[in-house]
Amino acid sequence: MRVLVVSHRFPPYGVTGVERVVEWTAGGLARGGHDVTVLTRRAVAAPALPTLEVSTYRGLDVLTLVGGGMEFGVFPGRTARLEALFERVLIELNPDAVLCSHLLHHSPAYVGIASRWGVPAVLEFHDFYFACPLVHLERPTREPCDGPEAGEACATTCFAGQSHASLRWTTRARAFASAVRMASDLIAPSRHVATYFSELYDPPSPVRVVPNPISIPVARNAHLARAPLADGVLRLACVGSVVPHKGPELVLAALRIARAGPVSLSFLGPVDTAYAAMLRERGRAVGGLELSFYGSYANDTLPALLAPVDAVVIASTVPESFGIAAYEAFACGKPVLAAAAGALTEVVRDGENGLRFAPRDAVALAHVIERLAHEPGLLARLARGAAETPVTTVGTRVEAIAAILAAAAASGPRVPAGPQDASLHAAQSWLARN
Repeated sequence: MRVLVVSHRFPPYGVTGVERVVEWTAGGLARGGHDVTVLTRRAVAAPALPTLEVSTYRGLDVLTLVGGGMEFGVFPGRTARLEALFERVLIELNPDAVLCSHLLHHSPAYVGIASRWGVPAVLEFHDFYFACPLVHLERPTREPCDGPEAGEACATTCFAGQSHASLRWTTRARAFASAVRMASDLIAPSRHVATYFSELYDPPSPVRVVPNPISIPVARNAHLARAPLADGVLRLACVGSVVPHKGPELVLAALRIARAGPVSLSFLGPVDTAYAAMLRERGRAVGGLELSFYGSYANDTLPALLAPVDAVVIASTVPESFGIAAYEAFACGKPVLAAAAGALTEVVRDGENGLRFAPRDAVALAHVIERLAHEPGLLARLARGAAETPVTTVGTRVEAIAAILAAAAASGPRVPAGPQDASLHAAQSWLARN
């Protein structure tokens, strides 16, 4: 097949969870004999309008829409220009199917454009962006959000000060709902995400669950490599981007409360310098804490980085859509302390491969940290359970995605070529001018 993969970012300019999954999937499809091109976005401020840049990355053809600025909290933004460039790419490549892995900084109208040219589009819900313009179902106040309410909740909470807020965000909600209805297939990485979007949009076909993979090797005896608490220090790590919604402040607050003895906490992942400084300052208030920031790392080095660690902490303040970090920890034989929200409740089995705690609750997290430090045999038992937890390989995911794309290519678009929703197009055009 000729496959066009659309992603919001792509290595080397994006190296967090979703971008890695897109890279592994695109690369796996190419190794399987498919002709794969990646269309991505580098949403820098200049040039003012996006332009198309051609490059390669690890043997993959990559087309990058450069410029135009970020689309966070903006709608319709540069959608008209992006749609024109997408249509140009579609015509020139003439793919058999489009895999829309993430449409942040792109346009939901890509699905309808592909449909008009007779090309089926498959949508992936890697997070909550199709419902939430800020991605994580969390308000700027850091309070959890129940959902967009057809855009009205967005207009009255997160974007209340914007001009024409109600029309703007209800139009966005309609645009993304239209993309869902026209997509040939829908994919989510977890039951939690599949259920959320099934209830939100009532799509014409079920949302398929295709778990995200990990690329590091599974070390089934990793839990035997180091005796837990061997040196009297509880060694914890947080894996992934060090940003507020991942809960680093909550972890430090819990450690300040917990009576766990000496603790080492490592943050493994990219971090903003100012945010790291703030976290270091808070860490100084935690007695007996050894705090370190490793920064970005190559994925194949993660087993070595986690080797001295007793457990991984995932304290996200927003509902996680999957939990790659948890599965990577399991592959290394490390149990996980996880906030009991979103897909993490599917991933972490309390008392078997980790411990769960109430989301956003520092006292609850402190309690499970104390259990790890003081309950005899607990860490060793959880480490065994972690090492026995099944994980999805890149090859398994690629096979599933290839089968879905092949079925879509054989069936053609769900919605035949036809006129655009005139009222939706008119609303977007008006908003773009105002």
